[in-house]
Amino acid sequence: VFFEDKFQMTSKEAHLCNSMVYLISLGASFLFGIMVDRTGMNLFWVGVSILGTLVSHAVMAFTWINPMVPVVLMGIMYSLLACALWPMVAVVVPEHQVGTAYGIMQAVQNLGLAIISMVAGTITDQKGYLVLEVFFCVWLCAAFFCCVILYMVDSAQGGHLNFTTKERIAWEAANDRKSMDDSLDSPGKGFMPESNRIVPQSARQLRTRFLCRVGVPLEHGMHREISSLHTF
Repeated sequence: VFFEDKFQMTSKEAHLCNSMVYLISLGASFLFGIMVDRTGMNLFWVGVSILGTLVSHAVMAFTWINPMVPVVLMGIMYSLLACALWPMVAVVVPEHQVGTAYGIMQAVQNLGLAIISMVAGTITDQKGYLVLEVFFCVWLCAAFFCCVILYMVDSAQGGHLNFTTKERIAWEAANDRKSMDDSLDSPGKGFMPESNRIVPQSARQLRTRFLCRVGVPLEHGMHREISSLHTF
């Protein structure tokens, strides 16, 4: 309706313009994923995507440029944001808690979408589409401010979220070497005690154990062999 009212588009053109964000992300997400993996600097790309989306909404709100231009820009920025933002979780969250972290992120995102959708509908009914676009621009400014704060905090702690790919590889290699050195310096932490290690068994021992498991009567003298297997 916004495209039809302000830009005098037909219903078919408005539907195409409205779906263009997701059509663009269909191919752009793959390309931007490769780019982010090659370059790193996730926080930088998050900031770029927020600014690009802000420009897109501002153009639709305050100009009469063909809306296909800002919508295509929005689709590109939408794809870039997803490729840069979500991988940062694995950098700061322990590996055994990554699934929980992604679940919380998804839940918060869905909650935000649900609330914003209701608020946007109320604003549109009472104030119109111009105020709605200004509302989106204000939230994008707040998101960019949070991105800047996150960059400052991360820089004070080593800048891990904005490492280039080469810097991240070197950092991970250094951490691996440190973990290896700690294991060698503390054998009790890095190695299992002798009594808990798996001891290789002979073919006869494996056969005897199998026969015992399936209930086959054992030959004379094999019970002592079975009792020794229980220690492994």
